[in-house]
Amino acid sequence: MKDTSLELSRKFREMLMQKTSEERLLMGGSMFGMSKQCVTSSILRKNLKISFSDLKKEIFLRFYGREFDSYTIGKITRHLAEYGSGHKSGF
Repeated sequence: MKDTSLELSRKFREMLMQKTSEERLLMGGSMFGMSKQCVTSSILRKNLKISFSDLKKEIFLRFYGREFDSYTIGKITRHLAEYGSGHKSGF
């Protein structure tokens, strides 16, 4: 979906390209961090008692669940379950 005019898109790109590579990288990291907070909040609203490892799996699935085949998703989520057991923070 594109709801932005071509002229405005060009202006935004021009402004973005005036930033240094470091500034653009920091912007991207900040945007990812904010989106992770939103996803985490959404998951916790549905299940306040979710375990740390299940939360990590849900976050992974929201961000990357469509990027991998079911075998690979299984491997990754099993690893997250092993990594997440015993951890209580780090959302």
